Amino acid sequence: MINEQREAHNSYKDDAFSLGLVLLQAANQVSPQDIYEKDGSINKRNLEKRIQEASAKYSNIPLFGQILNKLLAADEKNRWDFLTLMSSMPTRQ
Repeated sequence: MINEQREAHNSYKDDAFSLGLVLLQAANQVSPQDIYEKDGSINKRNLEKRIQEASAKYSNIPLFGQILNKLLAADEKNRWDFLTLMSSMPTRQ
């Protein structure tokens, strides 16, 4: 009964979150371990701080901060998947 009421989980969005973590760690050159609480939930304040640090370092890359925010959205409903990510990328001409 409980599982029937729960919205369907999107594992592709989990993969997108993982990509966001890799980008965050590469940008900040610091492990993003502090974004997790002991119970495994996301510490939104620390996550936002890390995203802001990375966005500031790479402000010369268009959309970098926005992409990090969308890939690392704590709420899965607001998180991009790879199709959304690819459709949001500027095209080369």
